Amino acid sequence: MEPNAYESVQRNIPPDDYEAPHLSLIAALEPYGEVMDVPKDYVLYSLGDSRLPDCYILKNGLVKAFHISAFGDEQIYNFFRSGSLLFHLTTVLDTVPDLSFVTTAPSRLVRVPRRVIQGFLQSDLRFTNLMLIDAERALLQTSRRMREAETYSVEWKICNMLLTYARRSGVEYDGKILIKERISQQLMAGMLKVSRITVARTIKELKDLSLIENINGFICIRDEDKLRSHMYYIGMPLD
Repeated sequence: MEPNAYESVQRNIPPDDYEAPHLSLIAALEPYGEVMDVPKDYVLYSLGDSRLPDCYILKNGLVKAFHISAFGDEQIYNFFRSGSLLFHLTTVLDTVPDLSFVTTAPSRLVRVPRRVIQGFLQSDLRFTNLMLIDAERALLQTSRRMREAETYSVEWKICNMLLTYARRSGVEYDGKILIKERISQQLMAGMLKVSRITVARTIKELKDLSLIENINGFICIRDEDKLRSHMYYIGMPLD
């Protein structure tokens, strides 16, 4: 479905929805996209490719953003889950991404041609405003992550990561919080850009303190308040 003269997207954007720019942008763009069902390890963009990628809406599945270091290690920068919007900001900047993007699970996406976004930017002020809001939030998130990377200890980062996963996929289990996603130590090492040995040692310390445990391959937070108190105790304030 192609837009006709890029008519106003007002009908697709919920009124006064500036608190959720992602949802508003998706509502505007999705009618002009093509649904794609792709397998695991499907490459959306490979670092070094000179082509400018189209925008993708991730309906379900998982996409990993990463690059390979000079030593051959995979360094993970982010995981994108259902409801994510990919490559829309590179369209605004008219530049290529500086990371590789690949699915880590069978995924359904909606591919939106770059020209659709470019047309909306030229014809719809509200759409442009939503893009600016989204870009600002992305910049603030990047700034926060850089601050955490420079300031916080590995132990704090692992605790914070577990709490983030718990908010997203945690379920109550015998008075504890069971994280219903498999989080390998290799995955943690890649995301935190530290060695697997460092992650393994930290996980063992948290288990020895009875803050977490492993149940059938899943990490379980024994007491969220105690885990947060531990984060404060090791000298790093909570956000």
